[in-house]
Amino acid sequence: MKQGKVILFDIIVGVIVCLMCISFSAKDMIVQTVNEGAIGHAVAIRIMDVVDEAFPDTPIDTLVDIQEALGNSEALDTITGKYIDAMSDAISNNQVPQYPDISNDLVTLANETINTIENHLNIEISKSQQQVILSQLLEKSQDIESSIQTYTDSLINTSYLPDVQSMLMKMYQFITSWIFRFILLIVLIISVYLVIVSWKQSLNKIMMHLGIPVFVVGIVVAWIIPSIAQSIGFELTNHFLGRTMYINTGMMQIIGMIVLVTGIALILVSKVVQRHKQRS
Repeated sequence: MKQGKVILFDIIVGVIVCLMCISFSAKDMIVQTVNEGAIGHAVAIRIMDVVDEAFPDTPIDTLVDIQEALGNSEALDTITGKYIDAMSDAISNNQVPQYPDISNDLVTLANETINTIENHLNIEISKSQQQVILSQLLEKSQDIESSIQTYTDSLINTSYLPDVQSMLMKMYQFITSWIFRFILLIVLIISVYLVIVSWKQSLNKIMMHLGIPVFVVGIVVAWIIPSIAQSIGFELTNHFLGRTMYINTGMMQIIGMIVLVTGIALILVSKVVQRHKQRS
C-alpha cells in the first residue's frame, strides 16, 4: 500500500512540474517561432532600409548580422507577444482582433536598433545622427504595424479547422495563465504536506521522492519534448500558422535543464543527509 502511495506521489509531482515547465515556456516558444518565421524578418527588413541609407558603405556580412540581431531583439519579442495575445483572443472568441498599442515598444525598438548598429559597426553615433536615425525609424512605424497586422490577419483568416483552433487557443490561454500556475503550486504543496503527515517519512526520503520525478521531468522537458516538437514542427506550423516554420524550443530546454539540475540537487542532498544520519 505504501509503495503504491509512493508511486502515486512521484507521478503527481512529475505531472505538476512538467505542466509548470510547459506553462512557463509555451508563450516564449510561440513568440520566438513566429518571430523567426515571419514577423522578425518582416520588421527587420523595413528597419534595414534606414540602416542601409545611414551607413551605405557597410559590408554585406555586417548588414546581415545587424538584421539577424534586430529580428531577435527584446522589443520585437514584446511586440510579437502582444499580437499573439490579440490573435489568441480573437480566435478563441471568434471575434475581430483588437490590436494592441505598440507605439512605446516601437520607440524602444528604434533605440535598440541604434545600439545594435553601434555594437556591430564598433562606432559611437553622434546625438544629432541618432535623432535623424530615430526619426527615420519612427516614420516606418505605420509600415511596421501594417506588416504585423497583415500577417496576424492572415493567421486568423486562414484558420485550420476553426473550431479546433479556437479550442487550442483557449487551452493555450489557460495553460499560460497565472491562475493555472497557482493551481498547480497549491496541488503540489498539498501533495507534499499529505506525504509528510501521512507517511511520517524522514526529510531525506521526502527529498528523494521529490528529486526523482523532478529529475525525470527535466530530461523530458529539456530533450524529449523539444525533439518531438521539432520533428513534427513543420507540419504543425503549416496547419496552425499558415506556413512552415522551425519551432524554437530554446526556453523550454533552458527550463528543462534548470529542473534537471534541481532534481539532481534534491537527490544529492537527500543522500548527504542520509549518510550524515547513519554516521551519527
